[in-house]
Amino acid sequence: MSDTLHILLRKIDRFIRRYYANQLLKGLILFGAALFILSILFIGLEYFGYFSTNVRFTLFYAFILFNGFVLVKYVILPLLGMIRIGKRISRHRLRVCSGNTIPMRSRTRSPMSSS
Repeated sequence: MSDTLHILLRKIDRFIRRYYANQLLKGLILFGAALFILSILFIGLEYFGYFSTNVRFTLFYAFILFNGFVLVKYVILPLLGMIRIGKRISRHRLRVCSGNTIPMRSRTRSPMSSS
């Protein structure tokens, strides 16, 4: 009983590490894409728009705030979860995630299934 429990806990830990690694990779891709696309967009707007100082100020800080939000939410939080700092994935969320990736047999029959 104890061996199977340790095996199960190791598998759960490995799944959690892979979950956070995937979240981190997705976040890095999203952050890089947002940084690149918004840079090109704001540079193009400024080049063709000849904006006043107030508009440039707003564009600059909107750029900084949006990319900071993406960096924190999609890169730093998964990184902290990977190194086990702060709030980690709950068992309920783990059950939902693993249920989507691991096929399981249902113990009950569907009312729509034929006998």
